[in-house]
Amino acid sequence: MALSALVIADRYSGASMGHKMNAADADLGVAKGIIVVPPGSHSIGAQVVFSEDRTVVLGLGSYATSDDTYGSFIFHNRCRIVGHGWGTVINEKALTGNNAYKAVFRDHGSWTGGVAPGDNDGVEDVYFADFQIAGNPLSDFDSATPTLGLGNSRRVTIERVYLNKTRSIGINIGGTSNTGHHASDVWIKDCRFENVASQNISNVNGRRIHVVNNTLVAAGQAGGPGATYIDFEPNIATDWCDAYEISGNIIDARGAANAGNGILVQRGGATAGTVGGGVVANNVVYGGDFGFTTAAQYISTGILISGHNGVSVIGNKVRSAGQRGIWIDTCERVSAIGNTMSQCGGGGVEAMTISSSTNCTIKDNDLLFYTGANQGSALNLIVESGTSDYNIFQGNEVNSFSGQRGAIVLVGANSREFDNTFDGVKAKCFPYTDSAIAGSSGLLMKLDATTPGNVAFHTTADTKDDVIGVLLGAPSTGYNVALVVLIGDGSVTVPVKSDGTGTIGIGAAIQPSTTVNGHVKAGATNRIGRNAGASVAASLDAICTAMLN
Repeated sequence: MALSALVIADRYSGASMGHKMNAADADLGVAKGIIVVPPGSHSIGAQVVFSEDRTVVLGLGSYATSDDTYGSFIFHNRCRIVGHGWGTVINEKALTGNNAYKAVFRDHGSWTGGVAPGDNDGVEDVYFADFQIAGNPLSDFDSATPTLGLGNSRRVTIERVYLNKTRSIGINIGGTSNTGHHASDVWIKDCRFENVASQNISNVNGRRIHVVNNTLVAAGQAGGPGATYIDFEPNIATDWCDAYEISGNIIDARGAANAGNGILVQRGGATAGTVGGGVVANNVVYGGDFGFTTAAQYISTGILISGHNGVSVIGNKVRSAGQRGIWIDTCERVSAIGNTMSQCGGGGVEAMTISSSTNCTIKDNDLLFYTGANQGSALNLIVESGTSDYNIFQGNEVNSFSGQRGAIVLVGANSREFDNTFDGVKAKCFPYTDSAIAGSSGLLMKLDATTPGNVAFHTTADTKDDVIGVLLGAPSTGYNVALVVLIGDGSVTVPVKSDGTGTIGIGAAIQPSTTVNGHVKAGATNRIGRNAGASVAASLDAICTAMLN
């Protein structure tokens, strides 16, 4: 096998190291070649274009970029660009005003052609490793052009690269698919992102994208555009976002500025057929401080999956998210298994939400809260909402805190829960709480009567299978309404007591009118409640005891 030619960049003439690197590249011609830049402080006074089949070795030192046309370094097919560790520092150029071309590295496909740059085909078989890109505090912010842009490239690996306080999107995969092009088979691994001003890693049009074992710290900068750490978000109907892997990453949002969510995977403008089928596994998200009396949250949701079907959300750990730890929204066939959410939920929002999603499996998840933690109006709940149905909730553990009981709340007539544990007790009915939950009128069980002496619940439709519902709040002065969700599974003896009007008295559970497939069917007059002077807690304790025994 023929050896590649090797050239030393500073042996060529040129006004700057950028000019010398271009001269070295031209001298190699069409043959495979290696360009070596020796250690030192270098000025890149011209845009550098690497031809196909180039290996570029950047020595220790600094590289001050200055060109602002599309990108400082343009790479072509089969380029390898490697440094000598994070002591090889490429300094972002200082640009002001509305400049759309802030990229430090950009693929050749996005750079040239008669169509819009993002519509072009990308390049293939490219490798980056072992250097740092440092932001310039004198540069204006940008939220459109990435610092390292891959466009619609294929078979790309980026590893051990450090983006440090850069002023735009960090690494972006994918251009647009207007002309039928897509990115694919990209690996971003073992990289570090610190105070990156906008999205740290984004995928707008890519298949088989792997984001693995990266560390992302304190995203966003004061006055910047705002940031999500990992953002998979296609823009138009033909964009791809499927068969992805987001695993083993550590997101530490403590002290962040303008940060939004931890991991965001959403359909965006794409169609259902071009998104989904990914894995989000074994990531750790620190959403805020760990302090119990002065805890602050810097991200809203730890992991949000929206509009993607067939996704596995497995073994993730989210701590101190300002609102939800995990949110599954408008999805089908999502498996959320073995995740831990600690000190999540706030602002009246529950720790885990399954909204308008169907045929999902929510299994073996732990919701934890630490005694004395400062979480305001947190709700340590798993809540099913909207049009959700046919979901399974099994083996989850929900713990209470500060007098508030954890719970699972279902709205789907065909959703089921079993073998879940609340405060160490495995239950067939759900614990209750005297705390309020916002928007309870949108859940399945609603308040029926608020007149003194008679407080009752009833289901919203006669056709609902099982008694599944929730109400939290105080309907009138002196009447504290508790939360209760009951499931009759055909094997539990449920006491029935009626006062003749359909209202259930103390110590009773439900008044079934019939059963469907062995399950209790609740009608509009089948109610759970209490009479004047009775204890809500005593009634619900009796109900839960009946369901458990």
